[in-house]
Amino acid sequence: MMMDEIRKIGVFIKRDFRILFTYRLAFSTAFLGIIFNLFYLVLFGSMFGSRELSALTPYGGDFISYILVGSIGWGFMWSIMGMTSSSLRSEMMMGTMESILLTSTKISTIMIAYTIFGAVFGLLSIGVLIGVGFLCFGVSFGTATIYTFIIMFLSALLMMGFGMIFGGLTIWVKNIGQVAP
Repeated sequence: MMMDEIRKIGVFIKRDFRILFTYRLAFSTAFLGIIFNLFYLVLFGSMFGSRELSALTPYGGDFISYILVGSIGWGFMWSIMGMTSSSLRSEMMMGTMESILLTSTKISTIMIAYTIFGAVFGLLSIGVLIGVGFLCFGVSFGTATIYTFIIMFLSALLMMGFGMIFGGLTIWVKNIGQVAP
């Protein structure tokens, strides 16, 4: 029984990736939005005139690296937390949620699958942002990066819990509006 639920999680994730790659414009604009947000923040930070800021000395001093780590962290956390609720809402809008609930699939299995899909999508976003940071801005990551990723991993576990809470609220009240942001 447990192995059947685990297999279903894989089926949901595979289906979500097929849907994601089917709508290429939506897929592309999701990543372009992340990249443009990074460029916006870099342009905003460049008004200080120097890439090295004394206020950021405890964090390495380079504001682009600081912004990049923040963008990576926020994007990853948001994709984990928001994907569960938005995917469930999308299922409801398309009318497929009722069909899924008529199967023997547990609601918790559905929510875990959407949470994992959000984490995988967030990891893809991290790869894109690191690539842009390295190629466009020459950002190099030092030894503090290990600690940053440990903190992001622990935060991701927390956000998975929030994502499941918001997913449960979405199933219960159908539309949670702007509760998550």
